[in-house]
Amino acid sequence: AKAAGEDKYFPALEKRLKETGSGYLLGTSLTMADVGFLEVLLLCVEFGGDDFLDDHSDVKQYYQRLVATPLMAEFLKSPFRKRKNDEQYIKEVKRVLNRE
Repeated sequence: AKAAGEDKYFPALEKRLKETGSGYLLGTSLTMADVGFLEVLLLCVEFGGDDFLDDHSDVKQYYQRLVATPLMAEFLKSPFRKRKNDEQYIKEVKRVLNRE
């Protein structure tokens, strides 16, 4: 299923990657811009499934390259990465917002 904004933002990301020619959003190496956008892509894949990026091959290659970077792969497996929302977390948010 397509996510809201997928047709707008993924082509813009693909265009930017082509403009830099480096495989990164800014410059020739990994920056906070890449790390920040990776979090968006991780959420897309976590909630949309492993095939979510299949219609956007440049974005998929970018995503795969970033998660395969040794330091990034180590970080993603660490307790420092924001965890995926689970039922316990959702229940707590609803309680705090009085939405139970």
